[in-house]
Amino acid sequence: MATSTRKPTQFILPDRHTPGTRRLHPVRRVIPSLLLIFFLSMAVNWRSVTCDFVNFDDDWLILTNPHIRSLTPENIITIFNPFCDPKIRSDLGGEYLPIRDLSYAIDYALFGLNSSWFHFVNILIHSFSAVLVYLVGRMLLRCNIFATVSALIFALHPSHVESVAWVTGRKDVLCVFFTLLSFYFYARSRFSLKGKRKRLRYALSIVLFVFAMMSKSYAVVLPAILLMFDVFFGMPTEGRKKVLKRLYYPLPHIVIAGIFTMIAIPIADRGLLRGWYGDPPSWWTTAGMMGKVFLEYIGLMFLPAKLEACVDYPYDVSFGLFSILGWIVVLFLGGYCALYLFVRISKEQAFYQRADVMVFGILWFLVSLVPVCQLIVPHGTVYAERFLYLSSVGFSLSVALIFERMIASYRRLGSREQGAGSREQGTGSREQGAESREQGAGGSREQRAGNREQRAGSREQG
Repeated sequence: MATSTRKPTQFILPDRHTPGTRRLHPVRRVIPSLLLIFFLSMAVNWRSVTCDFVNFDDDWLILTNPHIRSLTPENIITIFNPFCDPKIRSDLGGEYLPIRDLSYAIDYALFGLNSSWFHFVNILIHSFSAVLVYLVGRMLLRCNIFATVSALIFALHPSHVESVAWVTGRKDVLCVFFTLLSFYFYARSRFSLKGKRKRLRYALSIVLFVFAMMSKSYAVVLPAILLMFDVFFGMPTEGRKKVLKRLYYPLPHIVIAGIFTMIAIPIADRGLLRGWYGDPPSWWTTAGMMGKVFLEYIGLMFLPAKLEACVDYPYDVSFGLFSILGWIVVLFLGGYCALYLFVRISKEQAFYQRADVMVFGILWFLVSLVPVCQLIVPHGTVYAERFLYLSSVGFSLSVALIFERMIASYRRLGSREQGAGSREQGTGSREQGAESREQGAGGSREQRAGNREQRAGSREQG
């Protein structure tokens, strides 16, 4: 009786090197890249250490906030209690962000109201996030150039000034830091062999996601990113049914995101949320406004000019030219990714492609804008550069891949030119050898003819 054998699930990056797979760069080549990314990020953002607090939320959230002045157990419990007195929750920003508030309390306990140290902690967290972007890029593509460029784009992008240099932006840097950590451990657990290491990484991913949600509810997009990761980089050889079966792995993250969303919305509804925009307000007028906002977000990533600390000016709540153009760009990118994903699954490919990283980066960028798109839960801030902080991770991965492909093409072109030069040199050598042979053959014929004439003359004399 014939038995059918099924191929095991293939992953991109096994924990142990197996024949036929390419090793990652050794530690001696990784450490210089990590140090370059970390210290360059610290140096570029270091100027903000000399800045003071500003009157954009820093005053009432830090300077006059009595709830960050103590690290007593009672105060810590109050910070982590989502059902505490609404007045206390209002003093803490009208949001449930206990990790951010606890970090402020730790800063105050160590340094008082020294603004330099508050800024330094922001820069430090941002630099560690840049290192995590390097580790994620290195894990996805196993290319040191790609990982370094993606991390440097994230670390040095000017649109991050609001999140890093603004002390109130602590929630953004903490959220992205824990989100990247959670994603990294989740991906490593998916690449791990069965055992304690796999379970430990998976558990760490869940715990770190809880920290990310406690830093800012913006991290609610992580389960969608994990699902995309499983589809692109965990494609098994058995077919589509196995892919769908494996989508239960991010289920704990989905449950956690739902729980924190149910906690955050009632708290934010006391002052941060609002209705639709427009006159009269409607979903369609809000969508018309957001088309222009999306276009400005995409333009800001490629051309970060005219940065502003606080953008609360009104937008046209209508479908103008720029609104239509913005939606065309967004729908084109989303449609391209959806079509690629359909083809990717329908072909049941189990091998890895660089295009997967490109599409994954685009989807990361688009999905990360969903919580701030005003079309699901409208809030008071229409446009802010800090909303691009998490989205820029996907942008960095996609742009770095283009850069890496350009370098690879340049190297291949140089190799072809060098090979062509070698072939021309070899052709010249063959021609020179042919000339030498012809010259030798001609001289030999002339010498033999002279010898025959000499022998004939000798016979005539005899």
